[in-house]
Amino acid sequence: MSTENTLRESAAGPMSPFALFINVLTSPAQAFDELNRRPSKLLPLMLVIGLNALVIYWYFSSLDYSWFVDDTLQNANIPEDQLDQARENMEQMGPSMLRVFGILGSSLAILAIYTIQAGYLTLTSAVAGYRQKFSQWFSLAVWTGIVVVFAQIGMAVTLMLDTNGQLGQYDLDPTTLRNLGLRPANPDLERILGSINLSMIWSLVLLVLGHRRWLGTSLLKSVSIVGAPYLLIFGIWTYVSLG
Repeated sequence: MSTENTLRESAAGPMSPFALFINVLTSPAQAFDELNRRPSKLLPLMLVIGLNALVIYWYFSSLDYSWFVDDTLQNANIPEDQLDQARENMEQMGPSMLRVFGILGSSLAILAIYTIQAGYLTLTSAVAGYRQKFSQWFSLAVWTGIVVVFAQIGMAVTLMLDTNGQLGQYDLDPTTLRNLGLRPANPDLERILGSINLSMIWSLVLLVLGHRRWLGTSLLKSVSIVGAPYLLIFGIWTYVSLG
């Protein structure tokens, strides 16, 4: 990007949140330049956390709770002598409490993931001598993560089509690798593939491109830096599942 173009875009004023959202999807380089100059966070945070809360509320409101308890315990590998106590605990909690815990827990988890991503990228860029601050990296993390709304819309469609309330948590998102047909014989590996969806991959690609755009590093270096935590987490998870 030339200095002349940079000055022209800076003088044009801030990009609207809607325009920024569209550019993240269609012209990410422009979105990254805007975020580097003017970090913003509110819209993607509200959209992702709000839709997440809506989907969880809908899921537990339409759930056949007796079936859910049986399905959860069947897949939990709980010792036989502890099943009755576990069932009693789940029945005492009920869907209302699970709904509240689900919304609060997942909202905090979303914030934690963005914060950890931003902290990690702040540290690695500072060590390498770059000027980007935590606020900028947090802004990049939440805006590249906004594509998760497409997975959330997919979950809403799944709930809309469900007729009996007997929908497992791993069946909810139609965009996971598991639900797209990758179902290994190992149930632990299947759970891993049920935790990876297309939006996560898309978000990671955008984060790599944003990292490269801001720091001017090679694609391989940006992939290595941004992807290292994911490789570590899923590598350990896979090792434990196979071990």
